[in-house]
Amino acid sequence: FWASWCAPCRIEAPILDELAKRDGMTLYGIAYKDDVDLARNFLDEFGNPFVHIVADNDGRGAIEWGVTGFPETFVVDGDGIIRAHYAGPLTDQIVEDIILPAAGM
Repeated sequence: FWASWCAPCRIEAPILDELAKRDGMTLYGIAYKDDVDLARNFLDEFGNPFVHIVADNDGRGAIEWGVTGFPETFVVDGDGIIRAHYAGPLTDQIVEDIILPAAGM
């Protein structure tokens, strides 16, 4: 979950770009209550690590996932099971300690 208006999302953007380059890692983005043009501009400026993006225009998706802030990252396996959940911008250390192990990497 991310948004163009989210300052921590800007900090996290380069980490997501690097994560998306890893073999076997597929990133999906959910744009939370964002303007389409502003979201596109954000991705043009910071890069688009996502293979697919959906819009959570009314915030219902964030509620259903239990999102408490932005950005938030979920690692979901091929069976749809959430293996990790991290609230806040990813760092290299969080990727190494939490995200990659949860993704089986």
